[in-house]
Amino acid sequence: MFRNKVALGSQIGLFTSVLILITNFFLRSYFVKVYGADLTGYYLLVVQLMGVLNLAELGISTALTYILFKPLHRKENSELRQLYFIIKKIYHFIALGILVIGLLFFLLLNSIVNASISPENLYITWGVFVISTSLSYLYSAQSVILTADQNVYLVKLITGLTRSLAYILQIFLMICGVSFWIVCAIELLSNVIQLILFNKLTLKKYPQLVKLDITDTINKENIISVKSKIKREIKYTFVHKIAGVCSI
Repeated sequence: MFRNKVALGSQIGLFTSVLILITNFFLRSYFVKVYGADLTGYYLLVVQLMGVLNLAELGISTALTYILFKPLHRKENSELRQLYFIIKKIYHFIALGILVIGLLFFLLLNSIVNASISPENLYITWGVFVISTSLSYLYSAQSVILTADQNVYLVKLITGLTRSLAYILQIFLMICGVSFWIVCAIELLSNVIQLILFNKLTLKKYPQLVKLDITDTINKENIISVKSKIKREIKYTFVHKIAGVCSI
């Protein structure tokens, strides 16, 4: 079963990666044709800056996946609920941090962007991407538990297909002559859909996470203990990532 899931994950991962690559290529080509160099350059700049904001995650998904693996496969539901509850809190904190930092960047947009871009395209587009990036962390805990349970193929299927369909819809809207910021807003719609899908899938596959009120199953000592464990795993993962970067 484990090998089958790994093989399926690899196959779906390859399929969705190729699909995203192709649709994204056409998307960028249409951006240049329809909106010109200035707006296309701004779009690419925003995408790059969102990547910088995503550094707030610090690569903790790998550590959190490892933490959930043991209670999942030992069916230790009480510990699993505790870990899942705290992991959701961590990701919600990251989402809030990205939202605050992203909104503060509003003050710098005029100095960063030298091209002549209308205020609605400049500010609304940035706001849409900031909210979209922040929103993506609201389903990160669901993605982590699916990955820890060897269901990474479901994660890749949802994210890959949703993103590819969003690219196709954006291309269609550009052909129809829709405004730049509206086309960019499809990014937000894509993450809303992913949030809904991940929530429904997690509730279906892991009903033990919501059967009991989490505040009734966790005491203060357990929270401190679990947070300490998470910090330790995150530290090891982060050091490993830094070592990998330094070796390049």
